[in-house]
Formats: sequence, C-alpha cells, structure tokens
Amino acid sequence: MKIKNLALTAIATLAVVSCSSHPGGITETVDRDLIPGVSIVYSANIDGEIEPCGCRSNPTGGVNRRWNFVQQKVPGEKLIIDSGDLFFQSAPVPPFLEKQWNYQAHVLLTAYNALGVEAMTPGDLDFADGLAPFEKLAKEAKFKIVSANLYYKNSGKRMFAPYVILNKGGKKVAIFGLFDEVLPLPPEIFAKDHFEAATEMVQELRGRADIILALTHEGIDHDMELAKKVTGIDGIFGAHTQSFLMSPEKIGDTLIFQPSFRGQHIGVYVNGTNSMFQIDDRFDSKPDNLNILDKVVADGKAEIARINKETDAELMGTAGPRKTEKPTGHEIAFQTFTQCAQCHTAQYAFYKSTSHFKSFATLVQAKQAANLDCLKCHTVGAQQPGGWTGVNKLVLNGAGHPIDAASFVKSLPNMDMQALGKISKAFVNVQCETCHKAGGGHPMGGATLLTKAIDSSTCVQCHTPDRAPGWYKNGKLDAELVQAKLKSVSCPRIRN
Repeated sequence: MKIKNLALTAIATLAVVSCSSHPGGITETVDRDLIPGVSIVYSANIDGEIEPCGCRSNPTGGVNRRWNFVQQKVPGEKLIIDSGDLFFQSAPVPPFLEKQWNYQAHVLLTAYNALGVEAMTPGDLDFADGLAPFEKLAKEAKFKIVSANLYYKNSGKRMFAPYVILNKGGKKVAIFGLFDEVLPLPPEIFAKDHFEAATEMVQELRGRADIILALTHEGIDHDMELAKKVTGIDGIFGAHTQSFLMSPEKIGDTLIFQPSFRGQHIGVYVNGTNSMFQIDDRFDSKPDNLNILDKVVADGKAEIARINKETDAELMGTAGPRKTEKPTGHEIAFQTFTQCAQCHTAQYAFYKSTSHFKSFATLVQAKQAANLDCLKCHTVGAQQPGGWTGVNKLVLNGAGHPIDAASFVKSLPNMDMQALGKISKAFVNVQCETCHKAGGGHPMGGATLLTKAIDSSTCVQCHTPDRAPGWYKNGKLDAELVQAKLKSVSCPRIRN
C-alpha cells in the first residue's frame, strides 16, 4: 500500500530561507536555482483521475482546471514533467472497471499531449493492466517517456530512451528516468538497479548538459538515498509514496521534489522559489470561455457513461452471467431505503435531512452518475451479491423494470410514501443498508445480514484522506471529529 503524507507543513529542510503566501499557492524560497527564468511544472501520482467525482466539499484536481492553471499562473518559458502513476489508480485493474479505466487513461494521454508535457517516467501503476495497453498509450504520446533502467526480458534492450536533452533558458537540460527495481512489473519487462543506472546517467551526461534532472518512481526515502549516493544530480522529481513536500528537500547540491497525488496540487519551481498550487474551483473555466480540455473532459464523461451503459456494467465480469459467490442457501438481497421507509417512517424523515440523502445527486450534477469509481461510494450494493447489476439498473419500479435514476432523485424530496413504496429498488445514495448491511428477508423472516451496531469503519471506506481531507490531522484519522460526524447521520432509535 502506498503511503500518503498529508501533512500541511513542509518536511524540515535546510534549503528553506523564507516562506510567503502566493496567490493561489504557497511559495517557499530556496537557496539555489535550477534553470534560471524557466518554470518547472511538476506532477505525479495522478492515478487515472481526469476529474474528481464531485463528492468533496471543494473537489480538487482535474486536467481541464490544470490547463487554466498553467495559462494563468505559469507565464513565460516552462518545462512540464511527470514522474509516473499517471494512467491507473490501482493494480491489477478490476475486470468490471477495465473498459472505463482504459478509456480514462486515453483521456489523460490526450490531456497531457495538449498540456505540452515534455517528459515522463512510468510508475508501477502505469502497467496495472499489463504491458500491451501501456505500450499502446506510449505510442500515442507526444511527450518523451524516459527510463534508464527498464528493459525487455527477451531482447535485453531498454524499453525507452534513458534520457532526453532539451534546450531551456539557454541551457542544455538533461532529464533521465528511474524505476525502483523492487516494484511490480509485467512479466515481459524488468528493472535493473536504479543506483547503478543513475550513476551511469550522471557519468554519461556530465559535460553534455548544463543541468541534470531525474524523474524517479521509487518513493521519498529512496530519493533521499539516491541524492546521498549519487552526486551530480541537480534535481530529483519523485513519486510513488505520494508524499507531499511543500518545499524541496536539499541533500548536498541536490533538490528533491514531491507533488502529492491525483493532481490535487501542482508544483512550480522557478528562480529559486517553489510553489504548491491547489487545483480547485478557482481554475474553473467560465461558461462562455471553455478551454480545449473542458471539451475533452466533457466528452470523456459522456463516453464513460456510454461504455458502462452499453455493456450494462456487469459488476462481477464485463459480460455474461454475474460471477459471484452466493451466501449459503441463496443470495441475500438489498431491500433499499424505499422499502425500509415503509415501516421506519421517523428514520426516513431524519435521513432526508442528511447529506447522504443527496449523495447521488452530486454525481448527477457532476455528470458522473455512470462512473463506476464514483458509484462505489454513492450507491449501496456495488460489487456485492444482491446489489445492483448495471448503471441502467440503479432504480427499479414495482415491476422490476429500470427507470431513470437522475429523474428519480430529482423527484425524491417531494415523493410521498405511497409513491415511494411503488419503487421496488433504489440503490442510489448512501442509505440504510450502507451501514446496516443487506436486509434480505427482514422483517418477514429468512436470511438477513442486518446489524444494529455501526461504527466509523464503514465511514472511512469512502471518507478517505483524498476524498475527505478534513477528517484527518497529519495523516491520521481525527477520531473525535469522525464520531461527531457519525452521530450527525445516525437515525433516531427504533422504539420497541
């Protein structure tokens, strides 16, 4: 599991001389420059995200916002680079998400081509769906993919050019890539020792370049070790552990940078200052002035919806019968809140006052209502026996036929109990069985998974550090806050 350092303060470093606020970001001054007059724009660990679901109070990230950020905040000559884990969020790719995730990877590649990215080194998650999908993406890249230590097993040849030399600010800037050899890779390729590869690169590039930069995918600890063992690297732009350095760490004459994850923050280093910008709604386009990536994202979301609806989004396999392990005897079904409300009227009335009641509407508003990644947390029964089987089947009428989920949630606040009872299943929203588990035969007898006792372990499955950063302090769950949150959405007790 990757480690996320979410501390809002910089890792202590002797390089910092001063710290000041900056419009839209935090800027720290460092005692050396890299490429005078040239802005180095760096990112990593995008993890396949083209745009946040919309579930956060202030969703951050998004490639269309990033376009506006570059135009507004990075004038003049620039060098845009990335240190990997761009295309996928985890490995292996779940079968039911394969089509969606591969399409999202294509959207990200299109965005990176448009953004003017010039160099990238791959991370382990870029190979999450195997070698062939990555090679297909790499062929379409307009930017240089570099790696000094990734090799094909059969031929023994390098996968990519080990480095690229660019002319920036009147200087020759060499950029090479490194991959940590202990990380997983497809069976057709392997990584040689990254320390040896780095030493070889510095020796080869010394005298040919004025500045040597390394794009590394090995984690912050290995980056620091690399800076100690291999002299001659001016800057290390790292990834993998998803660490967040407000200011670069300085070891010897080497500066080490880490930009967080999912594109929520983008780093800019220029003229001896490092700025970390949060990519939030300040960088949204105005409706009458959309940028080229706004259309890419909008078309991407529409295509994702089409893909998932066309294939019926079978959760336990991309086609054919559902591949589930049923509980002993039979599958325990979710009743959903439309049926729970028929007896538990006081609890339903309270539920309508909570943010959970509106959780699917946020996806509709963000045009993500068919995004399987988002639906895992904004519906009940995703990927579970007895749950929903397709994005077209989130709401079923009394005859068991699908009805439009977006129209249903729009009318839901004013729907009376009689009309609600005519809906046999409504898997939309965080709801009763999200916390209390599948009702099955309750209350008429038969198998059920219902439980009265609930705790925060259910909450944190979706309220993760990146989706709910306010729930965490210095990377740790704020237990007191979470208990208060849990209490605020806990229904009135049932009177016996």
